[in-house]
Order: sequence, then C-alpha cells, then structure tokens
Amino acid sequence: MSGFGENIFVTGSNRGIGLAIVENLLKNQEVKRIFAACRDPSSAQDLRKLWTQHDEKVYIIQLDVQDDTSINLAYEQIVRVLDGEPLNVLINNAGIAER
Repeated sequence: MSGFGENIFVTGSNRGIGLAIVENLLKNQEVKRIFAACRDPSSAQDLRKLWTQHDEKVYIIQLDVQDDTSINLAYEQIVRVLDGEPLNVLINNAGIAER
C-alpha cells in the first residue's frame, strides 16, 4: 500500500469487509489517521476494541449515509480533526438494505 495516503475514511466499518479494511490499514505505517464510520458506534464492539488499542490513529465517526444531518456532522468532525490536512482516500463500503 505504499503511497496509499495518510488520512483515510472508511464507511461501513463496524463489521465484515469494512472492519477488515480498518484492521489492514492499521498495519500500514504510512497511514496516519483512519476515520472509521458506522451508523451505530455504541454497538460496534470490534471497532471500539480497535479504537481502544489504537486511539491515536482510529477515529470512530457516527454516520448514517441516508441522513443528510448525519453526513454533515461527520464531515464537520473529520474537518476539525484534519485541521487543514487533506483527506487522501475514501473507501465507501457502507451498504443500504431495503426492508
């Protein structure tokens, strides 16, 4: 993953492919920050465990990709943390299931 980017945003990161992406990004020394987004962080036990082990690198972001307010709040939180640095990569892994 050389040259992949320092600041990476992963949606749908609470389980499955998204969680595996976060786990693999943590192994890359070039990655400075991982913004790991999911709809309900309080129920994302595995993601929260990664955060406790790597709190300087993992930022859990509450995000519902179907809710404009949630999207705006997530954006504001990321911009605040980046403090002028660029977001290098977006991995849009969130899924939407119709019920």
